Order: sequence, then structure tokens, then C-alpha cells
Amino acid sequence: MGLDNFWKIPEGEHHPVFTGIDFEIVGGMLSGSTPLDLQHTQCKSFRGKVYSNFIDELTGISLYSDLLDQEEITHIARALKNLRQTLDGKKPIEKLRYLGSKFEGCEMDSLTSGLLNLPSLEVMFQKYSEIDGVCLESWF
Repeated sequence: MGLDNFWKIPEGEHHPVFTGIDFEIVGGMLSGSTPLDLQHTQCKSFRGKVYSNFIDELTGISLYSDLLDQEEITHIARALKNLRQTLDGKKPIEKLRYLGSKFEGCEMDSLTSGLLNLPSLEVMFQKYSEIDGVCLESWF
């Protein structure tokens, strides 16, 4: 089953613009199906199916939920940041051991996509978590 996730923000707010960073997320229906180069655009949707198992294993929160509120989005942002900080500075074999224990039940494709796009996922969830009233809607 497919899954796209859409960022919903209150009227009068603006979607974050991701500039000055190397930012890549697999796009959703509104943003195309190829990896996004967000140097020139905003991320209003993304292909949640690609990251769902990774996020679920990391946080216990499902991107398949009808609606994620700001608290859940903030929890995901913090978990992504903590994972990146944990992996930073570790030797490759230490990273593999940690990931093997932390993501034992994770599908390899989702884990790979999550790790490859970890910095972008972290920035995206962090920036959206700072918008009062934000939510993340699923469509599948």
C-alpha cells in the first residue's frame, strides 16, 4: 500500500524553505516522485512509505496514522536528532552494531532510505515542529 504525507499548517503560516543545505527527501504526489532538490522549493508533501518503517522503529509513531499532531512531530524530530548525534563519531563497525540492535525489525529499504536522508528528515521535522498548530496528514 502506498503512503504520501502532507504537511498541514495554520492559515497565515508559511511552509519552511530549505536553503543553504544539502537537502533530499523522496517526494510525494504534490512534489513529484523523484528525490527532491529543495534548494529551490518547499516540502509540502513527501513519500511516507519510503520512511514509514524506519520512523516507526525509531519512535513507535506510524506515518500511516491519519493525523500526527505537533507533539508527535516534535517527538520524531528529537528522535532523528538523537539518532544522528548517536551515530556521529562512531566507527563504522560501532554504527553497524548499534543499528543492528536498534532497528532489528526494520525493513532494509526503509532503514537505508532513512539513514541516507537522516539529515534532511531531521531538518524537515524540526522546522515543521516549530510551527504552532502544524500537523502531518497521511494519504494512502
